[in-house]
Amino acid sequence: MPEQGVGQRETILLHVTVTASDSVQPESLQLTSTAHVIVVVQDVNDNAPRFVSGPSVRIPEDVALHSVVTTVHAEDGDAGSNGEVLYYLNSNSSGMFSINTSTGEISLEGTLDREQVDTLTITITAADKARPAPGNHYESHDAC
Repeated sequence: MPEQGVGQRETILLHVTVTASDSVQPESLQLTSTAHVIVVVQDVNDNAPRFVSGPSVRIPEDVALHSVVTTVHAEDGDAGSNGEVLYYLNSNSSGMFSINTSTGEISLEGTLDREQVDTLTITITAADKARPAPGNHYESHDAC
């Protein structure tokens, strides 16, 4: 579960009444003006995605090509697009796996042969959809 904090809230509206008056004496001659102000407090991208799925999975070598072999999941405590997570496979997967960037489903794209390689390690990155993109928070996750 993501940490509780301001980042998890949707937009917050604060209703403020401001009254200004002069200092004329006697008080009965003072002039005043009142304004009703709505202050909009929006979420900032202050939380990075955090993986909550396990770090490894065992796959039988006879699993069918293009089968979903596991699903990774990360959570981000921010609101709106700041909290929406996308998933990416780093280049170390050698084309053996693909990932659905929206769901985190990892599919097998190459033939497995335990006699040749018994352990494959891939790196998955979770990034939020915050704008501007260069400020995205992300977390990498090695899966075996």
